[in-house]
Amino acid sequence: MEVTMPVPGVKDAMASIPVKVCVRVRPLSGKEQREGSKECLEFHGDTQVAISGRFFAFDHIFNPRSSQDNVYDACASHLIENLFKGFNCTILAYGQTGSGKTFTMGTEETTDSISSAARGIIPRMVESIFTRVAAMEDPSLFTVAVSMLEIYDEKVYDLLGEQRSEPLAIRENNKGVYVQELSVNSVRSLTDTMRYLERGCGLRKKGGTAMNEQSSRSHAVFSVVVQKTEDDEAPSFEAKLHLVDLAGSERLKKTMAEGERKKEGIRINEGLLALGNVISALSDGLKHIPYRNSCITRILQDSLGGNSYTVMIACVSPAESNNEETLSTLRYADRTKKIKNNPVVNTDPTSAALKQLQEENRALKREILRLKASAPEREIDSDEDEALDPVTSSDAEMEKKVVELEEMCYRHLKEKADLVSKHLQATDLVEKLNAKIESARALLENVNEDNINELKELMCVEVEEINVSSHSIQAEDAMDDQDHSIEVVVQSIHSINGDVERLKDMVEARQKAVVEAAEKNEKFSQQYNESREEIRKLNAEINKLLEEKESLNRKLREITNCGKVSDEYRRRLKELEREQFALKLKLKEYARYESLKKESDKALARARSELESAKKMRVDMTKKLRIESAKYMRMKTLLDRASAQIQRAERKREFEAAASKRTHEMQLNVMRRKLADAQAQAKRLQMQFSKQRNKARKNVDVPAYVKGELDVAVNIWETEQVLKQYAEQRKKLEAQRKRLHQQQKCEPFSKRRKTDVSPPKEDSDDIEGELNALQHAIDVRQQEIAQLEERCTEHRKNPDDRWKVFDTIELCYVALKNLFELGEKSRIDGVVKNKKITELGRELKEKNEEIQDLIRSGRTRRVSESVDISSDNIVDHKRRRGSRVLRHGYVDTLEAIPDEGDVSFEDRNDEKFPTPTEYRVRRRDIKPVMETKLDFDQDQDEDVENLGSPLGGSILSSAKRLKTQIDLTDA
Repeated sequence: MEVTMPVPGVKDAMASIPVKVCVRVRPLSGKEQREGSKECLEFHGDTQVAISGRFFAFDHIFNPRSSQDNVYDACASHLIENLFKGFNCTILAYGQTGSGKTFTMGTEETTDSISSAARGIIPRMVESIFTRVAAMEDPSLFTVAVSMLEIYDEKVYDLLGEQRSEPLAIRENNKGVYVQELSVNSVRSLTDTMRYLERGCGLRKKGGTAMNEQSSRSHAVFSVVVQKTEDDEAPSFEAKLHLVDLAGSERLKKTMAEGERKKEGIRINEGLLALGNVISALSDGLKHIPYRNSCITRILQDSLGGNSYTVMIACVSPAESNNEETLSTLRYADRTKKIKNNPVVNTDPTSAALKQLQEENRALKREILRLKASAPEREIDSDEDEALDPVTSSDAEMEKKVVELEEMCYRHLKEKADLVSKHLQATDLVEKLNAKIESARALLENVNEDNINELKELMCVEVEEINVSSHSIQAEDAMDDQDHSIEVVVQSIHSINGDVERLKDMVEARQKAVVEAAEKNEKFSQQYNESREEIRKLNAEINKLLEEKESLNRKLREITNCGKVSDEYRRRLKELEREQFALKLKLKEYARYESLKKESDKALARARSELESAKKMRVDMTKKLRIESAKYMRMKTLLDRASAQIQRAERKREFEAAASKRTHEMQLNVMRRKLADAQAQAKRLQMQFSKQRNKARKNVDVPAYVKGELDVAVNIWETEQVLKQYAEQRKKLEAQRKRLHQQQKCEPFSKRRKTDVSPPKEDSDDIEGELNALQHAIDVRQQEIAQLEERCTEHRKNPDDRWKVFDTIELCYVALKNLFELGEKSRIDGVVKNKKITELGRELKEKNEEIQDLIRSGRTRRVSESVDISSDNIVDHKRRRGSRVLRHGYVDTLEAIPDEGDVSFEDRNDEKFPTPTEYRVRRRDIKPVMETKLDFDQDQDEDVENLGSPLGGSILSSAKRLKTQIDLTDA
């Protein structure tokens, strides 16, 4: 059995190395560019990046202009050397959906794109592996194999099997974690490998979302196994390269996934959350690492904190619309930097030791030959002979030692082979027992349930006793084998017991069916006998009637010949024909009864035959049960002997443990006294500290603090709403700027209609002015968005810190009372405002009715005369008003301003009069966003200035500064 151990002579094989973390930033997508999205990342060299004022440092950072060659050279090329030294290696791609993970890894590459400059890491690494193998002195010593699996819905599937298989199981042995029954395919070239990769990717689960049309819905792991056969220069090894393409993290409100896609997204996020928990536990140095919470964490157990050289590539988006996801990914990668792995060479320890001894032997032989060759051929006197005796004796001793060590290695190899053969024998025994159990699964009855329960309880007790640890490894191995055999016998007995119960039920059902069939057959026999008697009587009567009919026919013929037909004879003839027809029907019915009786006889015979077979099967199963019981008694005897040995060893350990316990208790008593003194001192210090802290906290103004925190939370919410409206406004302004720019390029003023009032030069100046005003408004919005995002991020860092002040019951009570009073006041204000709104609604309705009365009375003539504006003035008025809208940052375009002269009061009267809430919404659609959302310097100026929080003051100053800029622009 191959055991993982360091290569002799490699001193740093067990050295802890951190996980290498790189960050790759993709370019802005076409959709993000059309929406006018800006980049939210700042690059500081090749190792630092900043987002929202936070700086992160990694091993390498690739900006959007980095190529695939740069990524491969910095992240993957150095792993080839470690792979051919016998170390496991892993490359892990993580990030949100649509961030470029699959492109970076090259998971979707095909045989046609393996020579492309844009190919990913997988084809490049496979090509390097085969190039390295071809450059070896003996390439035949190396074999390369590949496998590929996916984790979909927390189940593992083989992507390179002959057909879509059932979910595979994850197992663990002394080599590490592996997937049971995963197909491994040998490859000889890059083309063969890419064919398997293309085949596996074709079976991988994919689906479209709002963020990615071809989104991977599963985690994919492509593994390359490099095996080296032992030669004279180096021992054998088996190294694995895992290339992991994780599914992207998703936010349902952005992907707009529904139905099955929504469930898939939830499953993906659960797996990534489990992976994040493992990374957090490893980075914090916790003792328990939750690898078993997810399939992906179990498979990556060796790659994270285990036996592997690991590189993580965090793929992120630079768009500010993905600011939160990018920040989360960078935090994720920052925690991964703290993980340390312990890679070791995967080689056979016996083979390595034998190799070392052989090298020492060859070195000694070379030294002997060198000494013999350097000595001249001359007569050796006695003095020189005596001087050479120690060298010769030392040489002989070294050769003897080499021989002894080689024999010891061979003995170890032989013991290893014996263990393997014993393991194979045990496997064969288990298979034979399983075959016997399968053959014993049949029908049985008359089994004593109480005896089975006693055997079950006795075996449970025996198994619990066997679980006690022992110093003797051989005894533990024997007990494990016997325990396995006992479990097999118990399972066999339970299976037989269940089959016995089923056999009893079936035999009872068969017997009941036989009794019912016998009763039914007897009834049919009785009916059959009665029917036969009646048939006999009917046949006699039919014969009699036929004779009478024949007689009457003769008489009728005689009467007919005489010319005298009697009506009485005719009537009698018809009655005889009717009676004959009825008798024929009865005969058919009796024939049907006879066929039913024959079928019943056959069914009865089959039931009796099945009953005999069941009885015979019951006898066979009884014999087999006796054999299994005898086997159990023999195993129980062996268990008793082994248990006695274990009990003797356990009593010896208990005696030694008791002596050690007494010594520890004496030491513990001394430590307890010291601990009690220390606790008393700490209690006194705690009381003094509590008194000082209570004195300091009595000065806390709880109502003002609570009111200030509530105002901060409300201001944060208002700021977020302003941010959303700024983003929408910026998008619309960007679209309007592009439209005007396109209009300026595509429509020369010389081709416009000749009825334009203003000359072409003035129109060109107007469009240039509008473009400049739009660009200024976009820059203003971009600056304000950045400032407000920075302040919101700064004040949202630790929302739970606000409650650290209230660490006593009294302060919590005061705070809760104050919160209740504020809530009560807010509720009362809401009720009062609702009443006012209702009253205003009634007043508006009355005013509307008065206006309608005025319209009917014809008083609108004065109004129409007062608003009579010529068409030229209206056009000029609309142009000036549109320019002012663009300068002030209006959202609506010139076409959105209605012509006041085209709408009459009768048309307006037909519209529904808006409620106060609708009026505010319509008014907000026309006014600038800053005037609507930041116009709190009139109504809330005193409240904001009295907040006492940094966010309130920063928002107020920003609002006033922006309003001043707008007023200056308007002027």
